[in-house]
Amino acid sequence: MTSYCVVCEIAQGQITVFDFTKQQLTILPSNSNAAIGEFYRSGRNGALTSVDPEVFVKESLEFSVKRSKTHIKTFVICPKSDTLSSSLKNTFSGKPWSPLLGFVRDPKGMLADSFEKGRRHEVLLKYSPISDTVFDVVNVTNFKTKRDAKQVQQTKTTMTTRSQTRARKV
Repeated sequence: MTSYCVVCEIAQGQITVFDFTKQQLTILPSNSNAAIGEFYRSGRNGALTSVDPEVFVKESLEFSVKRSKTHIKTFVICPKSDTLSSSLKNTFSGKPWSPLLGFVRDPKGMLADSFEKGRRHEVLLKYSPISDTVFDVVNVTNFKTKRDAKQVQQTKTTMTTRSQTRARKV
């Protein structure tokens, strides 16, 4: 099965990739062409082929490497705590979620107030695998709420042609 991944670590003849299809880390045999922070398509035999991330997803997804760690700029959603079932609330309360990466950690609490409001944030994530999550939030660059989107739509100006104006008068 073909999947899409980003290389997170290269060590001891093995490549650790984050598989976007399975939303988990996978270890592959070493491939001399692989580079940390690069996006690839992985074939059945584990061969990596470099591809543009837009092939996989149309959303904003940028990769970079800082201090030998993969960083991903994407977005996360902070669900309202009252929208989670009791079983999910116990496990995932206070954790931001990315449709592409699953749950991520927010060790500095930069998104703590967002869980009351249900916001979508543009964030920079750093590869930092610990037990059930793989990425940490290191920076929050922007957020959007449903309320903000409605306000933008209401203030949006539109241009009309003369024929449209005449049609309205008739």
